[in-house]
Amino acid sequence: MNSLTKEDIDRLMKAHLQKMLDEAEDERVTRRGPVCRESLRYEQEEQVERLNDNHADFRQALAENDYDIIKGSVDELLSDNNISGVEPRSDTYKRLCRELLKTSIRYNEIESKRTFGDYSDPIPELPKAANLHPETTSTRPHETQGERLSVITEKYAEEQRRTGAWTEKTDIEVISSLRLLEEILSDLPITSIDAGAFRQFKETLLKLPPNMRKDRRYRKLTVDEMVSMDIANHISPVTINKHIGRASALFEWAVNNSYMSRNPASKMQVRRHKKASEERGTFTADDLAKLFRNQAFLEDSHVRSWYFWIPIIGLYTGMRLNEIAQLHLEDIYKGSDGAYVIDVNDKPPRHLKNTASRRLVPLHDFLVNDLRLIDYVERLKGEGGTRLFPELTKRRDGYGHDVTRWFTRFRKACGIPDGEKKVFHSFRHTFINTLTQLGIDDKWIGAVVGHGDDSQTTGRYFKGHAPEFLKENVVDKLRYDVDLSHLKKSRLVTG
Repeated sequence: MNSLTKEDIDRLMKAHLQKMLDEAEDERVTRRGPVCRESLRYEQEEQVERLNDNHADFRQALAENDYDIIKGSVDELLSDNNISGVEPRSDTYKRLCRELLKTSIRYNEIESKRTFGDYSDPIPELPKAANLHPETTSTRPHETQGERLSVITEKYAEEQRRTGAWTEKTDIEVISSLRLLEEILSDLPITSIDAGAFRQFKETLLKLPPNMRKDRRYRKLTVDEMVSMDIANHISPVTINKHIGRASALFEWAVNNSYMSRNPASKMQVRRHKKASEERGTFTADDLAKLFRNQAFLEDSHVRSWYFWIPIIGLYTGMRLNEIAQLHLEDIYKGSDGAYVIDVNDKPPRHLKNTASRRLVPLHDFLVNDLRLIDYVERLKGEGGTRLFPELTKRRDGYGHDVTRWFTRFRKACGIPDGEKKVFHSFRHTFINTLTQLGIDDKWIGAVVGHGDDSQTTGRYFKGHAPEFLKENVVDKLRYDVDLSHLKKSRLVTG
């Protein structure tokens, strides 16, 4: 089905808007109340800031015909309505993207008012879908002395997509880097890109600001305009090396496919001044006390379930944020050997960082016995739920976007400033570091957290330890020097 009528799309959008508003209202009904004014003001500010950021992003996407931010939601909408066969490159799919962006903007406008108790704005009739015509794009003729960089990029990307080598997130990130390469090098013919040209790319990266496509100050500017500005902060060496690495992978593919004779990005990585282990901090016992003995945890005043559960799961499993945020209820169960596990998998719509990320993570007794996570999962199943945190929506970077924003604010409110390089991913570092300090075998820790094993023997032939073994020899050894007994009294635990 590559052709939905305008009326079909209009009905989909109206139903989706009503569903989103109903879900937001249902969430308010289930919240504990009354909420103290200080907590309420904090929540209102956070909610409106999130809505405003989304609002600006959606408007910008509409203006630029850039649908990356909404594609995941369109795919979910089609799946929820049992609509198949709409190809991502079709005009119907593009029309759906545009109309869902408009609908999301309208939702943000209504929810911004409702956050402050203003229900005076009725839900208006949505405008009819725009009459889009097939886009016409001018394609460059093949160059006799080498095709343009943009053409080679498309061929490279198409192969990666067809072979399943890229996840959706990888696709977006790699293409973003290669579009930047095209802009800086003026889309040269591939055979014209030598080490000197690529050095120009690297030197330009060193002058650019971080998050330039997200920061409102820069995202409408060209690269040349940004380079000419007096910018205090610049892209980190880690990010620069990611751009260089993605370009190098493209050139390596081009060499292997006889489009060019050598890889001009070879050995062009910039030097990193810090060890990888120093880039993000681990949480100390004092940090954990600040976080988990904060007023919100002590008084059980969190208004969203994931405020409570996600940091705790991160602390006791070492899982990545997106792995936690995208969990389905069916992913948490008792394994065949008797250990309760979290099944980290990439069944659609889930995505993982790499194949090594697929694993069974044994659950710590604190999660099972003290916080009764399994009972909580069964309670949600009984209510007809399918996801552990259904209120989290999928964004370009997965389901963890809103968690990152909330945790940054929460961490600062707990007295842990930005300068200490402590972020949500620090829970993973803390988990690994604590086990390492206890003398646990690195390979056993790696099996729990999803680190790949590159060795010829264990990496290729060993199929891994059973969850019960990892629970007994790794997870059960984990202890943190902080009193978390008050968490057992949470309404999310006691029901």
